[in-house]
Amino acid sequence: MQIDKLCPRCGEDTKSVMHMLVSCPDTQIMWRISPLRLNVAQWSMYNFFEWCTFVVKICKLKDSWELFLMFIWKIWEMRNKWLFEQVRVDPLIACSKTLNFFDEYVAANLREPTTSIERSSEVTGLWIPPTSSRYKLNTDASISKDRRGGLGMVVRDNIGDVMMTWGKSLNGTGIISEIEAVALLFGMRAVFDAGFRKLEVSSDCLQVIELLNGSKHENSPTQLIVTDILSFAYSFDFVCFSFCPRLCNKVAHSMANLSLSLSEERFWMEDCPASVYPLVDFDKVALFN
Repeated sequence: MQIDKLCPRCGEDTKSVMHMLVSCPDTQIMWRISPLRLNVAQWSMYNFFEWCTFVVKICKLKDSWELFLMFIWKIWEMRNKWLFEQVRVDPLIACSKTLNFFDEYVAANLREPTTSIERSSEVTGLWIPPTSSRYKLNTDASISKDRRGGLGMVVRDNIGDVMMTWGKSLNGTGIISEIEAVALLFGMRAVFDAGFRKLEVSSDCLQVIELLNGSKHENSPTQLIVTDILSFAYSFDFVCFSFCPRLCNKVAHSMANLSLSLSEERFWMEDCPASVYPLVDFDKVALFN
């Protein structure tokens, strides 16, 4: 069997790590328009370690090393998109997404000192709002005695205003972790269709969150659903997953219980069912006390 040694993206040179990172035309455009302003063609004969060492010496921007690594990650993602899906990602778009990702990283570091406060809030049963540029998606699932399932979710902004609520019932369900994962997947799809692109996703199912964040892996139907969730997450500009106790997930839990009685899928845009209003108001008032 003959193996093609040429780069699958440009077809102009032998494929290698350094060719992908410094020699491909799209890659060179990425580095030139990045804040690092690197002319990488001169490093095509270096090895990866030598190149990284040199970049550390010449880049004086704050957090330049972190930015450098993020661009490497995005270039690798561009390569995989072309290799496995035959999709060419425009370097300008790729650069913009990398910078957005970098901004999220910086914002997360700025929020780090408040982590202990957020954790103590979760212990007291308070809903944790998203950062100002994102929306918070809470999902939950419920199973009745006759094995009927209810899926529920709520999307809110950083001051607790409801952007969207959703509910759906299922006939016949598996174990609770499976339906919790299904609720999260269906919720993300509904949110995407509504136009939201930056999400902080929370669920009170620790097993599903651990699978999503890669801290555990299992051979199960739940893992298959989680794989679908992670694949779909690439459709968003930003997504993160976190666990929240049931006390912090009261609105989504109420939506899931309400959905057990629904005959069809229901949406409420910038609204929620009347029975859920008190829970929404409680979470919102608690933010300012």
